[in-house]
Amino acid sequence: MSLKESLHTLSDRISLKDLVGESVALEAEPPIMRGRCPFHPDVSRALYVGARHFHCFSCGMGGDAVDWAALRMGVSRFEAAAQLRRALEGSS
Repeated sequence: MSLKESLHTLSDRISLKDLVGESVALEAEPPIMRGRCPFHPDVSRALYVGARHFHCFSCGMGGDAVDWAALRMGVSRFEAAAQLRRALEGSS
């Protein structure tokens, strides 16, 4: 399995809405969730969170669960993936 496939599989195992919801108050607007983007001063709830991807329509940040973790932790995608994998293994 390639690194890209491994990261994709890891993202599939993580609830992005739960991961983002740990640090951002999200409001349901089915089929997505909206909240204030933590990466800039956001008064308009420009952060949209779907099942697999997030995107801020103000600052342009976006990606999957691994991207979110990397941005929030200030680490590389590789390190974020390793930390997420350890967290998943610890919760099983």
